[in-house]
Amino acid sequence: MSSRESRSGVADPALQVRRQAQLKRRRRRLGVLSLVVLLALVAGWLLLFSPVLRASEVRVQGTALVGEDEVRQAAQVALGTPMARIDAQTIEQRVEALPEVASCNVTRTWPHTITLEITERTLVYQAQDDTGFHWTDATGVVFHVTTETQKVPTAHLPANADQQLRADIATMLNSLSSDVRSRVQSISAGSRDNILVQLDNDQAVFWGSADQSAEKAALLPVLLARGGSTFDISSVSHPAVK
Repeated sequence: MSSRESRSGVADPALQVRRQAQLKRRRRRLGVLSLVVLLALVAGWLLLFSPVLRASEVRVQGTALVGEDEVRQAAQVALGTPMARIDAQTIEQRVEALPEVASCNVTRTWPHTITLEITERTLVYQAQDDTGFHWTDATGVVFHVTTETQKVPTAHLPANADQQLRADIATMLNSLSSDVRSRVQSISAGSRDNILVQLDNDQAVFWGSADQSAEKAALLPVLLARGGSTFDISSVSHPAVK
């Protein structure tokens, strides 16, 4: 027999009160836990299965070259799908496969809207051939073609020029100061080691490869100030002027 019970078998009143309080606390905790589980189930149903939060609209932002309908078609957003089950990463990859698109960011605007935020590629130069002017970005990707020239440098490249050679041209151009870049009339390159830049005033610069472009760009204005018609800066340590 418990030391807290009387010899007659009657429980201590204080002990009974404590036991009842413990029982109430257990029941309260069980009730709260059950409510949390129920709310989680309801929330999961609303997010994943309910028609209340289904995608019904696709908005496109940030486009200029590529059409909004073209972006929507590439995205293939399954309208009617619960918002939480929309695969944003897959949609972004589909849209980024468009030549003009540098990146796509998918956001959910609850309760029904999927927004596609587009960043288009930036034109660095145009490569000209018989078919037109091929817009090229800093990574060497050709993302647009027009029949009209743009106010950017024009490059003449071999028909088999790869992306790396195109990227090297962009690296060279982006390293130039604004003053020198504004003087660029054209660029030609038979290979990655033979980049030639034609400036106004009948001045030509043999750049060589895109290696050390920052150093070459810093050296060129100094050499141009001395005068001359041909500048060989393929080797930064041994430039030549004629």
